[in-house]
Amino acid sequence: MFLTLITTLRAAIYPTQSELVSNIATPIGGYLQAWGAQLPTLSAIVWGITVIYGGMAIGRCGIRYSIYPAYTVIGIPIFGIIATGIMASHQMLLAAAALLTIVLATKYMLRYIMQTESYGDLSLAMLYFGLLPAIYAPTTILYVILPIAMLFIKAHWRDWLTATTSLLFPLFALCYWSWCAGDGFLTPAFQAYYATFTSSGFEVLSIASMAGFGIMMLVVVMIVASLSVMVSDKYALNGRARVAMLFNAIMILLMGATFIAPSASIISLALLAVSTSSLIPLMFIKLQHGFTRLVYRLLMLMTLINTIILIFL
Repeated sequence: MFLTLITTLRAAIYPTQSELVSNIATPIGGYLQAWGAQLPTLSAIVWGITVIYGGMAIGRCGIRYSIYPAYTVIGIPIFGIIATGIMASHQMLLAAAALLTIVLATKYMLRYIMQTESYGDLSLAMLYFGLLPAIYAPTTILYVILPIAMLFIKAHWRDWLTATTSLLFPLFALCYWSWCAGDGFLTPAFQAYYATFTSSGFEVLSIASMAGFGIMMLVVVMIVASLSVMVSDKYALNGRARVAMLFNAIMILLMGATFIAPSASIISLALLAVSTSSLIPLMFIKLQHGFTRLVYRLLMLMTLINTIILIFL
């Protein structure tokens, strides 16, 4: 928590050029950008609270739904490090809204997979996923890929139909609102489409200071190690937990793909933190403590060094 507050304060007071890159306006994101510009202090507070809540929520899912073979809360600090330790968007209200949306979507999806198999939980999860592109443009990819991904998560036509309908409902609601306001029915859809392919000026390599690059490489190592445990040991997880980890792996790929969209910004890093921090605890449970302890200490050290570098950059 202390590290989250420090990195949030650093991003608010000493933002880097990459953090200052403006996000492309979307049907909802445009309003959040305007409000955030008028209330910068409140936006920073909301961002800090959202990161803390997001980490607690994802960490609690692992325990409450028994996703891992043993209880662990290591996902909470991992979440904070990835979401804020490298960089954080200076448009913090928009970032907080996007992060909260994907945290709630992931929470309901994990509950659906691990506990209830309820259409209510599935519908809520997909409603939040469908709302995300209206906040952050690069996530429009979810409209295309998630219906396909659902076939790997639960290959049943009723689940697929529920998921796809719920995913598209927020876009339909925005279109209907636009039509009621006197604009074209498809105006929000076209706005989301063009926003996705509008360049924001953000460059992925600009976030890679030496320490920042070290953090990202350590995160990649932890992701690969966690996936290796899942693939190599069929007894590492039960059937439902294996599906939950497959969902996390798919979301890591999707959120990683948002970095290559022309409209990408540093917000993609915060969104990537959700699924990554839900997957990585598997490594800490299954691999030798000497290795995992070394990796975690290096991660904390790199985060501290990166924060100091960004302050005096």
